[in-house]
Amino acid sequence: MPDSTVGYASFVNSPVESGIQFPDVIGEDVYITYIPQNKILKVKSTPQNDLSFFNNEAKLRGTAIVQPSGMTGNGLMTFVSATLVSDKFNYKRYDIDADTASFNLRNESDDVSENALAFKTDNVKAHVSFKDRKGEFNSNQGESVVEFPVNQYMCKMDQFSWLMDELSIEMQKKEERDIAINTGVDLVGPNFFSTHPKQDSLQFRAPRAKFDLKEKVIYCDNVEYIDIADARIYPDSMKVNIRKKAKLDKLEHSRIVANYITKYHSFEDAEVEILARRKYSAKGNYPYYDKDSTVTYIEMNNIGLDTSYQTIASGVVTPEMNFKLSPEFDYYGDVAIKAANPLISFNGATRIIHSCDKFDRNWMAFSSELDPNNIQIPVTSSMKDLEGNSLSAGIVWRDSPKTDSLILYPTFLSSLIDENDPIVMTSSGLLQYNYGSNQFEIASKDKLINQGEAGNYLALHTESCSMNGMGVIDLGMDFGDVTVESVGVVNYDQKSGQTSMNLTMRFNMAMDKGIMQDVAKRINEIEGLKPMTFASTTLEQAIVEWEGQEAVDKLKDEYVRLGEVKKLPKGLQQTITLTGVRLSSYDSNKSQNKGLISNVNSAILVSMYNEPVMKYVPFQAFFQQIYSKGGGDRFTLFMNIPGGRDYFFHYTMQKKDGLMRIKTGDEELKAALTEMKEEKRKKKNFKYELTNSSVFLAKFLELFQ
Repeated sequence: MPDSTVGYASFVNSPVESGIQFPDVIGEDVYITYIPQNKILKVKSTPQNDLSFFNNEAKLRGTAIVQPSGMTGNGLMTFVSATLVSDKFNYKRYDIDADTASFNLRNESDDVSENALAFKTDNVKAHVSFKDRKGEFNSNQGESVVEFPVNQYMCKMDQFSWLMDELSIEMQKKEERDIAINTGVDLVGPNFFSTHPKQDSLQFRAPRAKFDLKEKVIYCDNVEYIDIADARIYPDSMKVNIRKKAKLDKLEHSRIVANYITKYHSFEDAEVEILARRKYSAKGNYPYYDKDSTVTYIEMNNIGLDTSYQTIASGVVTPEMNFKLSPEFDYYGDVAIKAANPLISFNGATRIIHSCDKFDRNWMAFSSELDPNNIQIPVTSSMKDLEGNSLSAGIVWRDSPKTDSLILYPTFLSSLIDENDPIVMTSSGLLQYNYGSNQFEIASKDKLINQGEAGNYLALHTESCSMNGMGVIDLGMDFGDVTVESVGVVNYDQKSGQTSMNLTMRFNMAMDKGIMQDVAKRINEIEGLKPMTFASTTLEQAIVEWEGQEAVDKLKDEYVRLGEVKKLPKGLQQTITLTGVRLSSYDSNKSQNKGLISNVNSAILVSMYNEPVMKYVPFQAFFQQIYSKGGGDRFTLFMNIPGGRDYFFHYTMQKKDGLMRIKTGDEELKAALTEMKEEKRKKKNFKYELTNSSVFLAKFLELFQ
């Protein structure tokens, strides 16, 4: 018998299902080699004829080897829509097994621009069952690279199931525990990668997926999130669909966290279109949590990345939404988010929420970044609404030609009756609500923390509807060449409608320094005048404003140690400086005069020029408000010191000219003023003179009756 027999012939192998199994195989005019000594029959396809397996559902371009132990083979197995390549196939009645194989799904599309392959993977252990109509593949290297040329994607998977009749592939990756809990760092890593040249290797993890050969869609499942630049996007139901040319279906009802390290901001119920590894666009709802953790959703219609690949978002709050920054602040306008910034940008208008009838509630325009847990809104001295109309916070004079309309009125983010109304006291800096004292506050950041700091402070109490302030107080009056500067506290009482003040005042007038210092010396010589105390005055506050804290400390130390002050701070070296000046708004039906009037009969004369006095003196004052176009404002100071040392200063203006009339029982002052020539008593538009008339004093005293 020859060692072997070779030749071309037709080959038919009948199937055997029991015992050692064999598949059905048919080959027409194929190359056959028989080795009788080894009982081996080799059947090899020819270029014209493949070997047909499994009722012609599979064909082999290669070699089939028949032995008593079974049938094996090698080469390329071709199925209706797939191919399987291996150096060794093991065949059974309905099955094909291979320890190492490559598996491909063909693209049956008529579009010639598409790749011929729809699915491709190598180095897998294969089991194909024509009975179960299923192929199963397991990676030989822990995971295998799978390519989707039509979809322009690749993935790494461990297990694959080919459903022949459904023309689909189910893929699975063994679960790997993500040990990077809440760190924002993915230590397990992605297993889906875009190969599209414009998507910058867009990638994510999907432990399960299904590829539909008909639709050319990869249906990814269990996708926890996709990282796009600094954003982490959580798909609803954890599903992501990949279509041809790497196009991802728009994600509905998703959640976005940005950035995924700091987690400052998130967006819910988001509609997201992922375009590349560092490109996405979305719209969704931003959960705004106030200090009480009350949530309000703001619709953000523009969510995406800036040029530095940081997530930004913007939306609009309309007045109809009744949105609140907190229970105390209404808001409408634009809202913007930057992922790297924990604060939220607002550019619109706010309105404070209270039930105080005397304070109009108007919308104030502002633009700022805010912390929802600590609302502090910037306020300027020139605050306006969105239409450009002036607003105010503080005490304001009504400027009117009608005398009975010349009144002080309170504002707190309120419109002015007239834009020309003089501001008596205001504050700027930051607006906040103090929950401990139930009041709105306006001051600088430092002043809000420590009220001993320089600067103005203003508060509206929401329970009593009273308002108080401290700092620099402009009387809202024009005295020409006479400068009157005040620092202290102001209070508005809604029940009475009264405004009261406790002031330190300095008057700068071009009066002879020597004469005024001599007056101070004579007052110092009067016995029985009580020395000043700091407790009930605003002198410390005034020195802080005019000179600084160091000057206060030095003055107090000297006064406490010595009981007197040898040298005053420069800020107190004016013509006349007074403290403890207590005034109230004056709006009597008995008089046409309107203004501010003393509500106590004493004050502390601090100094005259640089001559300290620092003593309580009997004192009354009236500051008369005049319509701005009706002539200058007026003031009167009266120190009625026992022993004939009374000093009455009455200042009026005619157009731009100011005249100070002085009536006194101080004979030395009388003589000094009488001896002075008129030109010495006049400087620019200011003049002072002695008067013996009691008319002005009598009218002044009538105000206190």
